[in-house]
This record gives sequence, C-alpha cells and structure tokens, in this order.
Amino acid sequence: MTPQSTNQHLTFSGSTREQPRDAERDFLEDLRTALSGFSPGQATAEMENWGGWWRNRFREDPAKARRVLGELASMIRERKIRRNAGAAGLDLWKRLP
Repeated sequence: MTPQSTNQHLTFSGSTREQPRDAERDFLEDLRTALSGFSPGQATAEMENWGGWWRNRFREDPAKARRVLGELASMIRERKIRRNAGAAGLDLWKRLP
C-alpha cells in the first residue's frame, strides 16, 4: 500500500455525518415540541405517521424546513390552526420559497 492510498482511506470517516444527524435530530425534536403545543396526542401521531416526510424535507432543504417550523410554531402559539398542525406545515412547505 502506498502512502497516497493510505491517506485516501483515512479521509473516509463516519464522523463527518455526525453534525448533520445532530441537526436533523434537533429539528425533529423542535418539531415535536412545537406540535405538542397544539395537541400532545396529535404530535405523537404526526411524528409516527409523518416523521419520515418531515425528515426528508429537512434533508432536502434544512433552511426552508427551519423556516416552515418557525412559522408553524408561531401559528400554533397564536392559535391560528384549527384542525391539524401537520396539514398546516405541509401547506406552508408548498407556499414558502
């Protein structure tokens, strides 16, 4: 094995994914907290049924996912959502740039 190939192998590390996974985990926890402000039962159901959708949106565009979450949390605090906070989040995702 030449020194060059050894250096190439050393650059592959599992630690490079740690930060994005932590950010993803933090986002999902913040989402659960925001949805719990609307309805704890609905928050649990939303995370079980649609958690993968939220995770994929975060992976697709983390900044947009955070903006949607911020707006959703604001709407929940202001009691603007009447029926389903998850559906409101989907609508925000479609509307926001």
